Amino acid sequence: MTGRVHTRHSEELQEFESLQEKDYVLLLGPDDDVLSIEVQPVRIPVKGVRNGYVPDVLVHYRKELGRPSELTEVKTRADFETNKQKYEPKFRAAEAYCAERGWIFIKKSQEDFPHQRLKNIKYLRGFLRHPPDTAASSRLLAWLAEQGESSTVGELREAHEDGSGEMLHHFWTCVAHRRILLDLDAPMENDAWIIPGAEP
Repeated sequence: MTGRVHTRHSEELQEFESLQEKDYVLLLGPDDDVLSIEVQPVRIPVKGVRNGYVPDVLVHYRKELGRPSELTEVKTRADFETNKQKYEPKFRAAEAYCAERGWIFIKKSQEDFPHQRLKNIKYLRGFLRHPPDTAASSRLLAWLAEQGESSTVGELREAHEDGSGEMLHHFWTCVAHRRILLDLDAPMENDAWIIPGAEP
C-alpha cells in the first residue's frame, strides 16, 4: 500500500509505503513538539544487504525541548516477530547510524497506536483542505471566550446551528487547523469538552 499524505510539519506531501506508516505520520500531525517529518529519509548501508536499509520515518523535535530526533520503523507486531532475524542486522545498523548523529532508533507497532486519537485525526483530515474562514473563526472564538472554561461541542452546536450546518463546518475546520482545541484522545461527540485557549 503506497500513497502520499499531507502533514503540517512538511511543505511537501510525504510518500508512504504501508498503512502503518501512513497512520503513524497522521498521528504526528497534531503534535506541537514536532518540528519536521521526513518519510523514507535515509538509506543505511548494511553488510550483506545489497540495497541497505531505509527506515520509515525521521522525526525532528523542536530544539528547545532538547529531545533527540527519532528514526522510526513502523510495522505490525506480527511482522516484527516473524521477521526478527531478517530485520536484526538492519536494526543494528540503524542504531549505530543514529548514535553517530545523536538520534535514537525506535520501533513502533501498529497495535500500540491510540485508536480513538487516530480515528479523530482521520475525521478532521477532511477539513484541512482550506483554512478557516476569518470572520466565522472570530465569532466562534469570541463565543468560547464568553463561555469561559465550560463549553461542550453540544452547547456550541446548539448556540450556532441555523439549519444549514455552515457554522458547524467552520467549527470542525477550526479544530482541524488547531484554532479551537479538543481532546483528541476522547470521542468527539456532543459532550466533548472544548479545551480553553486556541492557537493564533
